[in-house]
Amino acid sequence: MVEIITEEGKDTIKTFGSSAIDVVNSMVDLPHIKELGEIIRTKDQESWIFSKQISLEELRALKDLVKDKAQIKLSLLEDN
Repeated sequence: MVEIITEEGKDTIKTFGSSAIDVVNSMVDLPHIKELGEIIRTKDQESWIFSKQISLEELRALKDLVKDKAQIKLSLLEDN
């Protein structure tokens, strides 16, 4: 589960990922999401707070610089 903020307001959505980083990476791909809040792993309720010091817009701009997007997924898998 991840708390998101869009132009319509705050909401909580269910998403799937192998890690919190994987969830953030997925949310970066959704341009209508303006901010992220708490990420909660449902199997054990462990949670992470996405820092407001890190802008989704900045992450999107960095991701746009990567020509081979498959390398991002490969790197995320190697980090886990």
